[in-house]
Formats: sequence, C-alpha cells, structure tokens
Amino acid sequence: MSGEPYEEAPWTDPIRGMTSDLVYAADEETAIQVVTEGPCPRCRDHTSDEQWLITDVAGLVETDDQRAMVATIELRLAQLRRRGEPTPGVPELIHQKMACRCAGEHPDRDSKRRNGCGAYWSYDLDVPQDYR
Repeated sequence: MSGEPYEEAPWTDPIRGMTSDLVYAADEETAIQVVTEGPCPRCRDHTSDEQWLITDVAGLVETDDQRAMVATIELRLAQLRRRGEPTPGVPELIHQKMACRCAGEHPDRDSKRRNGCGAYWSYDLDVPQDYR
C-alpha cells in the first residue's frame, strides 16, 4: 500500500501480522538477537527490525555490520565461558521498539530518509519456555 504520505508518528492501535524469530550464537544455546518482520501497521508494506539481546556488548559497539556485531558478541560469550561465568539467558519478555523501514514510496519523506512511512511502535514479545 505504498503511497501513504510520510508522517513520523507513534502507532498505538493493535499490531497484527508480525512474526519474530530468535537468532542464536554458534553454541546454538544462547539467543543473541530477535528479528521481527511483517506488514507495517500503518502503510501495510513489509518491514523488519532486529534487536540485540546481549546488551552489554550491543550497547557499546556502534556498527551497522551484522557480521562484526555477531563476531563481537561471540568473543564476549567465549570470554564469559573461559571465566566460568554464566552466559545471558533469553528473557521471558522482550520489549521491542520498531519503526517502519519499508521500501515503499511515501510522499513527503525527507530526502535524508531512505525508507519507512514514519510510523513507530513498541510491543512486548512473550518468549515461550522452550526458547529460554
């Protein structure tokens, strides 16, 4: 449904149609990221977003390079294991903040913005016991 004018505004109505998956570290036990995708609740174009779960590393490293971030997190996890310290578990509840990052055309979008319709929202993701 591209064509919806760009408007930076919160979306407060229910969010429907989004799916989330956990991305695991090489040990296949430690979840490091949640990836959510589906239709933007405002413009209905496909959008996706990622949120790092290992925040003591992700909050300190500034990069858009996915491989570099995963490598940094893997190093941190290896460091914890060598010290005999526990690795972070998956929380029962993940509070995710998202903004539309669709590729649709939206009139009035600032030329500095490459994507999205301007909608942003947050929601809570209940993580089933099997994934924690």
